[in-house]
Amino acid sequence: MKTLNMPSFGSDMDIGKVVEWVAKPGKAFTKGETLALIETAKGLIDMEAFEDGVIDTYLIDLDKEVPVGTPILSLKYEPLRRIVGDGDEKEIERNKLEEIEGKSISAQEAITAPLVETSIGSETPKDILGKTTHRASPAARVYAAEHGIDLDKVKGTGPLGSIVLKDLKVETTSNATSNQKGFDTKLMRKAIASVVSQSKKEIPHYYLAHTINIETLQIWLDAQNNQKTVEERLLIQAPILCAIKNALKKYPQFNGFYNNEEFIAQQQINLGVAISLRGGGLIAPAILDAGTLNPEQLMKRLKSISERAKQGGIKQSEVTRATITISNIGDRGVEVIYGVIFPPQVAILGVGKVQRIPVAVDNKVQINSMLTITLAADHRVTDGHDGAKLLNEIDKQLQKPEAL
Repeated sequence: MKTLNMPSFGSDMDIGKVVEWVAKPGKAFTKGETLALIETAKGLIDMEAFEDGVIDTYLIDLDKEVPVGTPILSLKYEPLRRIVGDGDEKEIERNKLEEIEGKSISAQEAITAPLVETSIGSETPKDILGKTTHRASPAARVYAAEHGIDLDKVKGTGPLGSIVLKDLKVETTSNATSNQKGFDTKLMRKAIASVVSQSKKEIPHYYLAHTINIETLQIWLDAQNNQKTVEERLLIQAPILCAIKNALKKYPQFNGFYNNEEFIAQQQINLGVAISLRGGGLIAPAILDAGTLNPEQLMKRLKSISERAKQGGIKQSEVTRATITISNIGDRGVEVIYGVIFPPQVAILGVGKVQRIPVAVDNKVQINSMLTITLAADHRVTDGHDGAKLLNEIDKQLQKPEAL
């Protein structure tokens, strides 16, 4: 028997409470699935599984605050099996799970849902959970049953109005949004005060600023967006993030953690993005493995974490694995921002607003788009010479946006 403890989502977290159990006793889960919804001073965070297993029992009550490290779940480990049509059981091959609604189903869905024929177009589709008047996929029925969702209140977007899995996840997100609205922002302010006080006390910050001519980038971006639908268009943050992650590959001493008097660079670039919440406070979830993404992919990820940060759907890995943070409040009309490092990270970049101002180009005065990017970095790891190289590399990357 093994237990899972109340996780820590950062150095500023001492306690947390489970507000919803997502995984149910007796049900199997796979790595990456959400097990519980945890309320912390950062907001509502999805606690993820970091290995496969089966839930045994809950060890704490809902809405009970417990210290970090307190056992909250007990697990049992059994071979994952799937019921097939003839009643036999076969072990699941995770890389060969059958697809429902055009995407791979989870191990939990595969175990819970027998392989039955469901004809969306028929008058009475077969129902794995009993008779019903709803047209819904097997995966959607299982999800609805486990989350207590009334299918009568859900509008389907699948074929012939059928209810599919994504419809129910929207419903779950709406519930999470309601929970987030009632969140105590005083706790978040206290947590922010704790982490920035620790940062300023323990980390010797140095600061640099660099103003970049992004006229070429702006022209390129406008040309790209003219070929896209409104939903597909890129905000300027996407190529900026792309330039930053490319620069970090060349200067990895800014991408990593300082712990126990030692800096450890991280191969994976996880860009933390500071996001202001509607009720006050902020959270800085990470775009994981950003080093492998192009501007379009970064834009999609940025939209996703921004929406989920404000709705209560941020995952545990997204709030604990950022290797550097970017704070962008240019959309608030601020020209320059100097950030405070989030320990154990060693740097934070600030992005101001784009300004149309007169500049000298080839001995001529032109009106160009200009942008100021700042760096706050840990003097125990780098110095101003290194920081200047990083900012100039970001500048260099932005001058050739087609290569991003």
